[in-house]
Amino acid sequence: MDIHCQRLVKTITDSLDWGPVNEWTGKNFSRLNQAILEKTGVNLSESTLRRVLGKVHYPHLPTETTLDALAVYAGYPDWQSFKQAAPTLPDSKPILTKRPSRPIVLGTGVLLAMILLFCVVSYKPFTKKTKIPHAVFSSRPLTHSIPNTVIFNYKVDSSTTPLYIQQSWDAQTKREVSAKGNTFTSIYYKPGFYEARLLMGDQLLRKHPLLIQSDGWLGLIDQRSEPLYLPSNEFVYKDRLEIPVSSYTRRSLRPDVKPYRAELYNVGNFQPLKATKVNFSAMVKGSSISNMGGCRKAIVFLVTNGIPFNIPITAKGCVSTSHLYDGRGLVDGRVHDLSGFGADLSHWVKVDIRTTTNKLEFLVDSQVAYTQDLPSQDLEVVGIAFGFEGGGAVKNIKLSDNKQVIFSMFP
Repeated sequence: MDIHCQRLVKTITDSLDWGPVNEWTGKNFSRLNQAILEKTGVNLSESTLRRVLGKVHYPHLPTETTLDALAVYAGYPDWQSFKQAAPTLPDSKPILTKRPSRPIVLGTGVLLAMILLFCVVSYKPFTKKTKIPHAVFSSRPLTHSIPNTVIFNYKVDSSTTPLYIQQSWDAQTKREVSAKGNTFTSIYYKPGFYEARLLMGDQLLRKHPLLIQSDGWLGLIDQRSEPLYLPSNEFVYKDRLEIPVSSYTRRSLRPDVKPYRAELYNVGNFQPLKATKVNFSAMVKGSSISNMGGCRKAIVFLVTNGIPFNIPITAKGCVSTSHLYDGRGLVDGRVHDLSGFGADLSHWVKVDIRTTTNKLEFLVDSQVAYTQDLPSQDLEVVGIAFGFEGGGAVKNIKLSDNKQVIFSMFP
C-alpha cells in the first residue's frame, strides 16, 4: 500500500482546514487552484484537483508532474523528497503543523476511506517492474546573460515511451523530445537555480542542477509572456537600485489595471555562501501607484541551490496573503502568524536574514519577525533578488558569512 499518496493528500487538506473534500464546492477547488499557481507556478486544473483529492473517482495514478506540484505546495522540493521524508508530519515544515484535535465525523471517515482506496488503486502500476533504460543527460548555457539559451544533450537506450525535457520542477516547462535525437535547446528568461529533468513518460530518468547567471544586476518587468528587460541606466542609480513608476508609463503599461511585478536579480556573480552562515541585510521601499489597492508587496529573495529564502513585506493588514520560504519549506500566512512582516512600504524598510549557532532569523526594521531551525548544511546562497508589485527601490545591500563580506552594494 502506497502511504505516500495518502499522506500528501491529507497534508494538504489538513493545512487548508476546509472540511471534508466530499463537501467542497467548486469555489474551494478554484481557490486551491489559484493558491497552487501562485506558490508553485504550476496550473493544476480544478478537474485534476477533484480527481487527485478524491472528490470524484479516478482509478489512475496522478502524473509525477502533478505530484511534484502538490509536494512543492506542501513545502517540499518535489515528490521524491516528500516520499523520502518521515511518515509523520515533520515539525520542520511549518505549513504541516498539526491543528488542534476536533471530533471526527462520519463524513471525514468516509473521505479518508475514499482517499485510501484511491491511493491503493493508484499504486497498482508500480507493482509491475519497469526496466529503466540507460540514459545520459547534460546541459550547457550559451551565455552569462539573460535571456539564455541552454543546449541539452541526451541519450536514452531503446525507449519506446515518449521522452521529455523539463527546464525545472515546473511542469509547464516540459517539452517532448525525439527518442532518436540527442539535442534539445530551450530559452531561460530569468536567472536562478533550476533543476533540469529528463523524463520517460512520467518517470524521471535523470536530473541535474543548472545555474542560470545574470550579467551583474538585471532589471525587468514581469508579464505572462517574455519579460520586459530594462537598460541598466533606467534602474541603477548612484545610491540605489530602483524601478520607478515611469518605467511602466513610458511603455504604456497599466499596473493599476493589469498586475505586473518589477524584479531585480544578481545571480551567480559571487562565491556561493553556506546558508547556515548567512548574514544578509538590505533596505527596500515601494513606489506609489494610484488605484493599486492597499496590499502592495515587496519580496526579498536569497536564491539558493534548493529551497530559497524570501521575506515578504506588505501592509500589516494584508499579511494573511503572504507566504515565505525559510530554506526548509513554505510558511503560509493564512495558517501562521506573519504579522511581523507588516510594514509601511512608503518609507524605507530594513530587512535582515541572519544565522546564529543553531537558528535562522528573519528581521524587519530590526525586530525579529520569524525564527526557525537552520536549514540543511548542503544549502548554499548563489544569488540575490527583489520583487515589487508596481515599482520599488533597494539600497544598503550586504551579504556576509559573519566574518567577511561576500557582496556589498549601495552602502
